[in-house]
This record gives sequence, structure tokens and C-alpha cells, in this order.
Amino acid sequence: MSIKLNCFLLFLCFFTSCIKTPSSSTTLRISFSSYPITVDPTKSADFISSSLICLLYEGLTRSGPQEIITPALAYKIDISPEGTIYTFHLRKAFWTDGTSVKSADFEQSWKQSIDPKTPSICSYLFFPIKNAKAYMQGKVDVSQVGIKSIDPYTLRIELEKPTPYFLSLTAFPSFLPIPSHIKNTNQQLNQKLISNGPFQIDKTQLNHEIILTKNKQFWNRNNISLNAIHVSILPDETTALQMFERDQLDFIGGPLSPLPTDSLENLQKRNLLKFIPMEASTFCTLNHQTFPFNNPSIRKAFYYAIDPELILQETSKIGQILAKSPLPPTLFKKNYDVTAPILIHTEEAKKSLKKGLQELKISKCELNNMTLYHKQGADNQRLAQILQKNWEEKLGIHVNIQQLDSKNHLNKLHQKNYQLAVASWICQFHDPISLLERFDSNKNSKNYPGWENKEYSLLLEKASQCLNLSERENILKEAEDLLSKDLAIIPLYHWTSPYLCHPRLEAIATTPTGGVLFDQFQMKN
Repeated sequence: MSIKLNCFLLFLCFFTSCIKTPSSSTTLRISFSSYPITVDPTKSADFISSSLICLLYEGLTRSGPQEIITPALAYKIDISPEGTIYTFHLRKAFWTDGTSVKSADFEQSWKQSIDPKTPSICSYLFFPIKNAKAYMQGKVDVSQVGIKSIDPYTLRIELEKPTPYFLSLTAFPSFLPIPSHIKNTNQQLNQKLISNGPFQIDKTQLNHEIILTKNKQFWNRNNISLNAIHVSILPDETTALQMFERDQLDFIGGPLSPLPTDSLENLQKRNLLKFIPMEASTFCTLNHQTFPFNNPSIRKAFYYAIDPELILQETSKIGQILAKSPLPPTLFKKNYDVTAPILIHTEEAKKSLKKGLQELKISKCELNNMTLYHKQGADNQRLAQILQKNWEEKLGIHVNIQQLDSKNHLNKLHQKNYQLAVASWICQFHDPISLLERFDSNKNSKNYPGWENKEYSLLLEKASQCLNLSERENILKEAEDLLSKDLAIIPLYHWTSPYLCHPRLEAIATTPTGGVLFDQFQMKN
């Protein structure tokens, strides 16, 4: 039996019939807090780069609102009865240089992402594909990987086992294609970039602005209501707010351009503040592979010394959810209690510290002058200062603070070149495994603490073979409990993302994970 995803096609027909005909004035003005690190889907990792990549490239499917995955370049998808073979039939589409988009573009891009010599940061997302992980480990040849271009417009994917969320993966930035017909696939953010998405690069100015215009080659261009998107690069949150209030921006907020925390209360009183539900969290990561956080007692001491409610109060985190567990609660269908108060264990923190010092055979002064890293932004700086204050007052340990730009901060986390850091994550697709999977191996660059646990890995393996969705959820919750018990990370709060929207915007669109679908924004005539 084959599945042709008729419900997806019906949704697409309904959605496109509701979009208004574009007018000459439909330029959306937005801002990013930093310049994108990359425009290469195979190198995508951070939220800003991924958001831009989704405007520039089109994949087999696209994320839509309310957990809906819509067909994109794949107009038909056949799935084998056992759920392990996906056959994607591609529509006629073109790159911005006029060359046809072919199934070989996907084959090359996906295989490049799992190349053991130059693997993608998100290479683990390809592991459901047959032999993808084995190829990365050097155990098989690339020809044995289950990614095959059958003909120019047919792509056949064989999975290791049934994967309920596989179609969601195909909409993720790492699964978008790069052109296989150009020699240099390391494309840069400029007018020469060859892409195939709803928008293309018109103009760039490093660390200042990016101007996108509608891609005339895009297969679905008639159903894109925006003619252009003007992105201002504004690291200072207050500047972004001032530009919005001067009618120079149409949309600010979310993870792309955070609002100044000291303005949130006033904006809420003025009934201007809106929230995007997100499957995202902020946490403190401790490097388990280095002194002193390779010691469980020291980890517990630093955890128990933190007052999470103070964090929300003093950073004006209006609308955010105190973290009772590592993962955002919306990832699980069951109603886990997120409203119970969090207890502060000051005495337990001191006991754990004393125990850890004895186990390490060191004095407390040897823990002074560690560095807590955080990325740029007043909000992150204030959060780091509160953590610093908690540890100094309750443990008597002084921790230095150092701010880094987004790229260098991410590099430290990926390379595990730190002891303490403030970090965050955003689900790449709507499933707990999106975040849990990164802890399966301490070699995963997104496993910031370098934590690994055999029992945990066995639970993930058990979940991957479970076809009963309710049982699978229970197994994954058990894995999360292990993650929490061993303090792989210290969860602080889960996100809802505040934003401001100009009255001339008729509708915005977001994904369940909190992604902003700018290409689906609609403006009033």
C-alpha cells in the first residue's frame, strides 16, 4: 500500500487559495539580533541562520502552522507498508540561475551532511536513514547509504526502521538542498548565492542589513504575498524597539530579535505584547568532561544554589515557564505539573559542595575564578549576573562572567571548551527525540555538557523500536528523568516568545516549535 499524502495536498490547496494577490507595497521589515553565521543548509545550526535559510531554499516538504507538514518540491510521497521506504516525486522547479532542481541535489546535499570528513553539526538528524550513522563512523561506503536518486525527479530514501517523525525532518533546514551543478558548494551570503526558495538575495551589507526579493524562479511564487523582506541587523534590543515605534519595522521579537526585558511590563500594560508558544528552553550547561563538573556532588551544589524564580523576576521574563524538567512540557501529551513551586535547597547546596570538595581533595578557593560564558545581549548578561550572585552568596564561590558574540559562544559549546555556560535550545521538530537524541553520544557537538549514559542510550534505542506511541512517550519521559537526575544540564526556564506586530500586518505564521514563517506573512492592502 502506498500513501500519497492527499491530506497534505488538500491543505496546500486551501492555504494557497486564501493568500491575497501581491501588491507593490508588500515589503516586510524585520530585524535579526546578529548577522547569520551561514547560508549553507548543510552547516545550519543557529536559529537566525536557519530562519534565513528557510527563506532562501525549498525542500521536499515545508513546516506549517499547527504541526502540519505541507508538500513542497515533493508533489507526491509514497511510503511503503512497513514504513521504511519513502519515495519522493519532485515537481519541476528551478535554481535562481535557471538550472532545474533535481533529485541528485538532495542526494549530494544529504550525503555531504553525513560525510565523516566534514559532517554537519546536525548530522545526527540523518541517522534514521539506513547506514547514515555507519557511514559517518567509517563502517560502510557511501554507496550503502539509503539515499538514492532513482531518476532526475525521483528520490528514494530507505530508513533503518519506521520513524514517525521522518517527514518533519525533511522540512528542517539541514535537509534542504544545495545546487549540485556548481563547483564551489560553499556559498556565501551575497547576490551570487544560488538558491531555490521563495526569496533570493538582492543586497547585503555585513552586520548591517540583508534585503531579499521574491524569487521569480520559485515554483510557487504566485502564492507568496510578500514582494520583499528587509532585514536590519540590530544587536541592541532597545534600538530595535525604537525603530518599531518609529514605524521602521513591522515585526520584532521572538528568538530572532528579542525585546528589551525592561520594556515588557510597559508593553504588556499597553496591550501591545503578544506571545509565540515555543518548544525552547534556557539552561546552564556544565562541562562534565572537565574539572570540577566531572564530579556529581559539585554539579548538585551549583544546581541547588540557583533560585529560578529570582531569575524570572529580575530578568522580567514575562510569560516564561519555570523549568521543572529539561524538556519543554508541550513535547509530551501528558499533563505534567509545571505550576508546582520550585524549592530552594540552600543547605543541600552547601552539603553537596562540602562532599564534592572532599571527593576531589581540594579546597573551596580552588573553585574560584571559573568563567561563566554567555552570548551577547542585555538579557543574557543579566541572567549570568544572577547566577554569579547565587553561587557567590550561597556557596561562597566567585565565578567570572564573559560575554561572547554568537559565533564564538556556539564554538565554545560545540568544542566543549568551557566549564560553565548559559545556553539555550529550540526543538528542530515537534517530538521529544529532537532534544533527547543529542545526548545519545558525548561526541555529538550539540551535546554541550559531553554527558553520556548507557542506560539512557538503551532507552532511546528501545523508543526507536516502539510502534505504540503511548508506550514510546513513556520511554522517552523515562529518558528525560535520567537526564534530569544526573544533571546533564541545569534547566532554568522554558520559552514563550514575546513579539510586537505592526497593524499593517494582517496575519503571521509560526510553527509549533516557535519558528517564524515569514514567507507566509500577509499584509493589508
